[in-house]
Amino acid sequence: MVELRGLHINRFGTEKIALGGHSGVPITGPMAAAWARGVYHAYVGLGQQVNARENEGIGWDGEGSGAEAAGHTDVVRRLDAMGRPPYSKGSDYFYLFSRLYRYSPHPPGAPSFDSTWFFKAPQHSFFDRIAVGFGLLDGVMRVYPQLRDLDFERDLRRIACPGHIVA
Repeated sequence: MVELRGLHINRFGTEKIALGGHSGVPITGPMAAAWARGVYHAYVGLGQQVNARENEGIGWDGEGSGAEAAGHTDVVRRLDAMGRPPYSKGSDYFYLFSRLYRYSPHPPGAPSFDSTWFFKAPQHSFFDRIAVGFGLLDGVMRVYPQLRDLDFERDLRRIACPGHIVA
């Protein structure tokens, strides 16, 4: 993320770069903001994750309830077989995350919400979209199992810039 900041300085012509985002950024962003003193002007967490076990457990509960309400017993059986997170296998996280929007009791928008919107950003080339797909897959399959014990209340008590959390 620090290298990405340099690219943004060159692109936008300013040293005041705020770090923010959703999805994986509320996991990696606070760590970058804590460890890279003086690099970021501010941090904005959208849907900030604080405790991985608690967050994933809430997702697992909601997904199981939603799948059961929809009558999708195959999904309920698979979730029961996997058990409640945390997982050591990335494939279990991939299964869980790939169904969250479908069965969430509070999906992030209208029923027509398309969770693949980030693949369709007009500024992205065909190859950018492929890179996003591989990055997402790699993050879930390889990186996420390494973060399963992450607890910012315990492990990250302060960051090195102003922080703002948007629920």
